[in-house]
Amino acid sequence: MKIENVTWVARDKQFDTMLWDTVSDRAQTNDLTDPDIEGRLKTQMVELMKEADTPIEQFERLQLDPN
Repeated sequence: MKIENVTWVARDKQFDTMLWDTVSDRAQTNDLTDPDIEGRLKTQMVELMKEADTPIEQFERLQLDPN
């Protein structure tokens, strides 16, 4: 018996981003496509990762610039 493996990796191909407005779109059917919000969140993520001494490989994996 084969069971389809559905992961976030497979699911993320359905959306431009993995960001949703969970207040107005609880079912997460429409992704957010606001470059300002995405940029702000990426900046915050990089800062948090630096504070946690995250290995450079994780920045590469997430395609984030640590500088």
